[in-house]
Amino acid sequence: MPTKYELRKVAWEKFRTAKSLLGQKQWNDASYLCGYAVEILLKVRICVDHGISQFPGNATEFKASQLKKQGWKQNEVFSHDLEHLLNKTTLAAHIKSTFMREWSTCIQWSPETRYQPVGTATKTSANQLLADAAVIIRAISDSPGMEVVEDIGDLNNPHVKIALLAEEMMEEHGDFELFAIWHREGSFPGSADVVVAAPWIDLSPREGVGRIVDAIKSRLTADELKTVAGVIHLDASHPILMALSHFNIRGRQEFHHCNLNGVQVGQATIVRLKGKAIGD
Repeated sequence: MPTKYELRKVAWEKFRTAKSLLGQKQWNDASYLCGYAVEILLKVRICVDHGISQFPGNATEFKASQLKKQGWKQNEVFSHDLEHLLNKTTLAAHIKSTFMREWSTCIQWSPETRYQPVGTATKTSANQLLADAAVIIRAISDSPGMEVVEDIGDLNNPHVKIALLAEEMMEEHGDFELFAIWHREGSFPGSADVVVAAPWIDLSPREGVGRIVDAIKSRLTADELKTVAGVIHLDASHPILMALSHFNIRGRQEFHHCNLNGVQVGQATIVRLKGKAIGD
């Protein structure tokens, strides 16, 4: 069952492909993929608004999904109707009051566009759809809980998978003060420590770290797990947290050749750093 982060990446890839096809004067195909980008991002928005991490892709997945447990019907989940999907989010009033013209263009799309005769979509209609869809996509993605991430990263990279997992765990368990993936200089090539700090972990470090370990194991293959040296918990008074207390980061940022209170880090990906001096 795809996660909302995987779906978001798919949506942006479809939209980028649609723009490329527009440049190749393939108006029908550009329009077709553009509409799907809007549809998929609305489904991601549904995940955010209804507090779920995955959106079912078929009937079997639906039976085991959180949406079914919340009382959704199968035809509500597998709808391609953009108006229906928008009304299942919290954004309907905002989109319609602010972007009614652009939304009116988008709702003319349907998957059947693919089967229309060549020439049904024109240069004018395709350009209009992509321009208006871009506005709607930005409005969906800019809303709280789903800030724009146009390039999520290589989902085949195990460290990217772990970084995405951090966002899901924040929603389920609470915020991190630090969630980072870093390679210490001199350590085994290709491996990295997952370094975490959070009040909910401090309450029961063994249980908190165990949740993270179990989540990582559930997402990575046996070979991918070889790239994880271990999960390191820093308590609230740890010197490294004190040294980083003037920084505030949410969303992946890369750093190279850092000295973190005596720990030499060759490369670090910081997913969350909640600076105590700044706060949120």
